[in-house]
Amino acid sequence: MLKRWWELWPGRLEYELAALDVARIHYERDERAFARGTLILRLKVPHGSEVLNIEARFPDVYPYTRFELFAPDLNLPHHQNPFSKSLCLIGRATRNWNVDDTVARFIHSRLPLVLKAAASDDRSTVADIEEHQAEPFTDYYPYQPGAHVLIDSGWQLDETVEEGEIVIGVRGPLQKLVRGAVVEMRDNTGKTLVQAGDAIRGLFTNVISGIWFRCKTPPIGQSGKDIYSALSKGYTVKSAPWQQLPEGRMQVVGVMFPEESGWRQSGHGWIFVVRLQFSAKGFRSREVFYLARSGRGGKSDLELRVPELKPLSKKRIAIVGLGCVGAPSALEFAKAGIGDLRLLDHDHLEPGTVSRWPLGLAAAGMPKTEALKLFIREHYPYTNVEIWTHMIGSAAEQKESDLNVLNALLQDIDLLYDATAEVGIQHLLSDLARSKHITYVSASTTPGAWGGWVTRIRPGKTKGCWVCLQHLWEERAIPLPPEDSKELVQPAGCAAPTFTGASFDIMEVVLTGVRLSVATLCSEASDGYPGIDWDVGILSLRDLAGKVIPPRWETFDLERHGSCEACKNQ
Repeated sequence: MLKRWWELWPGRLEYELAALDVARIHYERDERAFARGTLILRLKVPHGSEVLNIEARFPDVYPYTRFELFAPDLNLPHHQNPFSKSLCLIGRATRNWNVDDTVARFIHSRLPLVLKAAASDDRSTVADIEEHQAEPFTDYYPYQPGAHVLIDSGWQLDETVEEGEIVIGVRGPLQKLVRGAVVEMRDNTGKTLVQAGDAIRGLFTNVISGIWFRCKTPPIGQSGKDIYSALSKGYTVKSAPWQQLPEGRMQVVGVMFPEESGWRQSGHGWIFVVRLQFSAKGFRSREVFYLARSGRGGKSDLELRVPELKPLSKKRIAIVGLGCVGAPSALEFAKAGIGDLRLLDHDHLEPGTVSRWPLGLAAAGMPKTEALKLFIREHYPYTNVEIWTHMIGSAAEQKESDLNVLNALLQDIDLLYDATAEVGIQHLLSDLARSKHITYVSASTTPGAWGGWVTRIRPGKTKGCWVCLQHLWEERAIPLPPEDSKELVQPAGCAAPTFTGASFDIMEVVLTGVRLSVATLCSEASDGYPGIDWDVGILSLRDLAGKVIPPRWETFDLERHGSCEACKNQ
């Protein structure tokens, strides 16, 4: 049984109370709460000609994390939660907390600054006494867990339009818990004001109707019912259309209001009020209200967190080979915001490989191409995915010829990413990339995942070619990565032997391959992800005896080799 903090740290409680005595701040302890293991102090704090009622609440793990101060009688426009009445005295990060601080010290040194900053709208007055970050009002509301509606921050609404219709897309049948996206907003005449793009509309295809209002101030209430009631006094919320549920019906009301979007800068906040009515045979109907959180899910909202990757949205990458290197690479490219992904692999997902494949048993048996396309479509809809389930180099009859598939795959792409781990296919793809003046990147791991390598060949920039690299490896001018010499394993039901290796080791190769590719595609933009000035990276995760070492990369330029016939013919 874990001890209470004042038992774990003898003398700490007395230290807090003694500091209040020295500061002549009157306090009373909530004895019922204390008997339950929680310390709550009710304070009388002199402030000018007034006495402020302040409540100090200590967390169970104090002093690892801070206490909180609540001012139930104050209504500050800044630095106070309007619902719980807690005061923001220091930044949220735990690094701002000093374990030697006390309630008395906070009241003496920080409370006056909070009251001063809260009373001022002048940025210059508060610049030196508060953190330069926004206080979005939407962060304070009591939301229903899991209820969520996406909206695009990039939308610019006509400021003269104050209400209208809203269309929300959901996935699958409508449920009591709303999870979806705003796909269209209209004015009262039905005229479209803004509309989501094809990526979002194609994902949230089952649409429901609601209404929206623009409020001058954030609506106040301790619950969804309180806020619905408050809105009904000034807006026609009850006119929202009813949506049928299997066990009742639903109304959805979107509310837009001013809130901080940057430090002391005004933007717009959104909440969604949901009203449910249920009826049971022989009983009166029952009503439930809740708030759904708004989530900023526009393309610009995602790019804001990784601005150096913005150029990727207009780039196309083709990935050949969707094993333990190619599949996670595809997901990383989608996370990074690549505009178009083209995926080629012939195989299905074998259940035993999920220990090092990015999707689990739910995808077992599916073609790897289809499993990844479905996942990316659901989770990263701004990336367009095209797939080919096809084996390159097979003499068996297939639906399409290799030439047709490769021509379609390589048409107008910016980078070819080779994760096949097949020497013959690597040679083929590198030659095709050279003939079409396409950047070629290859990424592979070694048996046991003891190491791996990545290679980049840029038309007109890289001196050597894939064949040059083979010569340089043979001569050890570029070292080979370490590998496990034990025999391959052939699991039951598997048609071919396979290597062993852990996903977390393989990911070292994946991440460097993706980083090298992204750097190549973005570096020409002035504010893009920085370029990389080497061509070949050799990874060591074990020494020659198999001892685990910290990941070590050695990098090299790919020089032209004198014996390379391919380069002589260029």
